[in-house]
Amino acid sequence: MPYPDRYDNPEEEELLWVQYALCQSTNITVADYYAEKVTTKSVNAGFEGVVYTDYDHFKTVVDGVLEKRRASSSTMKGKSHQLFMGCTDAGVDIVGIQEHRLITSSPTEELWSDDKNWVLVYTSATDQRLGGVGLVISKDIYKCLQSINPVSQRILSATFHGNPETTVTVVYAPTESANTTEKDDFYSTLKDHLERVKPHSKHLVIGDFNARLGMDSHVTHPAVIGPHCFYSETNDNGERLVNLCQEHKLRPAQSRFPQPSKRLWTWMHPGGSTQQLDHILINGKWLNSLRNCRAYNSVELDSDHRILSVMLVSSLRTSKGKPCRRPKFNWKKLRTAETKKEFQVELSNRFQGLAFDDASTPITKRYGQWEKAVAEAAEKVVGKSDELDFLNQQLENLQEADKKGDYNTTWKIVNSLAGKGRRPSPRVKKRDGSAPSSDSELLDEWRLYFADLLNNDSGPPESLPPPADRDLPISTDPPTLEETVKAIQDLKNNKAPGLDCAITAEALQGGGYVMAKSIHTFCTEVFTTLTPPEQWITNVIIPLPKKGDLTLMTNYRGISLMSVAAKLIEKGYPETGGVTRQQRNFNYRLSRARMVVEVEGKMAVSLE
Repeated sequence: MPYPDRYDNPEEEELLWVQYALCQSTNITVADYYAEKVTTKSVNAGFEGVVYTDYDHFKTVVDGVLEKRRASSSTMKGKSHQLFMGCTDAGVDIVGIQEHRLITSSPTEELWSDDKNWVLVYTSATDQRLGGVGLVISKDIYKCLQSINPVSQRILSATFHGNPETTVTVVYAPTESANTTEKDDFYSTLKDHLERVKPHSKHLVIGDFNARLGMDSHVTHPAVIGPHCFYSETNDNGERLVNLCQEHKLRPAQSRFPQPSKRLWTWMHPGGSTQQLDHILINGKWLNSLRNCRAYNSVELDSDHRILSVMLVSSLRTSKGKPCRRPKFNWKKLRTAETKKEFQVELSNRFQGLAFDDASTPITKRYGQWEKAVAEAAEKVVGKSDELDFLNQQLENLQEADKKGDYNTTWKIVNSLAGKGRRPSPRVKKRDGSAPSSDSELLDEWRLYFADLLNNDSGPPESLPPPADRDLPISTDPPTLEETVKAIQDLKNNKAPGLDCAITAEALQGGGYVMAKSIHTFCTEVFTTLTPPEQWITNVIIPLPKKGDLTLMTNYRGISLMSVAAKLIEKGYPETGGVTRQQRNFNYRLSRARMVVEVEGKMAVSLE
């Protein structure tokens, strides 16, 4: 039965009721009486389709689609079975329901179909059985359901797991003849909800907005409203809808595609006139996912509204990845004498304007300026490492292995270049077993996990050994420049640096006397003041997977990347800043021999 509040003329309304009764007496619907019968086949191949239904004006969304009809609470359950069957035949996934007029005491209620393939999740209508919205969700999609948000009696939102997340918001806006206060309250509530939706998620707002979008809106807002509008002028509800789209970067799907007028209207007046009152909005970030949008006459439920279908195909850009904060330099170029000399000259020029021994400036800031100067000199002289060099080296190794007949190495290189045998990186869960909502939350979980794992209790103070009764003959003088140079020469190459990623063993060794003198200044200050830069005491922990379920943090071990410059203090001065070998209870180059002798002795005893 048509809505009385849609007609301002009582005489026209009475005439329409007579026409509607004639249609009912002949057992056909108003839509079939005035419109051409059209059948459609759903193109949904997964969770790209969204179904929207209004039981007051029943609607269905196939691939983001609407159809609607009036229903009362007494016929709700009977029509729900018919709706379930229609959605199963059409291959739709979600059905949004409006004006179901069902009353429940809980925030949301669930009603499963007899075959357990569909579930109806709905909110309560008012005590006068007005309003109320809901969602019919298929069994497979229900497994992906993350949350249901009953915003109001006119708005219901559902969020589904995925990458990206998909949010479907079903709305039922007040009619054009409703008072201004009711309209303001509805759009204010809807705006508050839209602000809480994640900006990256795929968001569909589907519903009966009772809004007319005209070409005048396209002229004033061409970026929001497309050029293919059903009307020439926009009404009050349409202006409100345009402002909503402008503010929250939503785009109506119908106006984006050229269609004949018979495919644009969504509601038929019992007198035969047609209107476009239903709209599907999608956030502008995913506008390119739209492929088509038009109205159909399928999924017949005795409706004066018909299906508005939008075809969605995920349009994803290639991930550019996060900007690399750890540049990799081509240190191999420092193997030539000319490049090494050029690098040393560039360092000398850049170090002239820096005051390494200025005690008034924090050492962390001075060290950061020094590291930046080294990075700029390295980028200018040696440049960043090229991935093509790695590929060329792999191809050379492949050719050499093939010539030698080493097919094991040959196929290892081939599979490595082809990406075979590389397991996909799983999404690690939080320590309580739940999925993290963002990368920052997961990073914080890793921090807490390694903090508990690595920070062991050292025991009470009374368990510590007593202090020595006399001082050992250990030199406490700062390290000399010669000792710093010797420590730099002893560093191993091809080792990953810490936070100061430009300070590697290759850079320290290739910088010559200029580099050694500058780093010696920092080492002497740290040795004297016992205040190292933050870059020296902050390590980078990289989790590496072990066996078992790789979604659990407990199946990962961490390796720590520390500053290469800090290693000069820790292992570069054994004779000056450390104890003797005898005090370490270790004899140089004799540990392995002693182990062999001990094993030999035990074997001899066992043989006897």
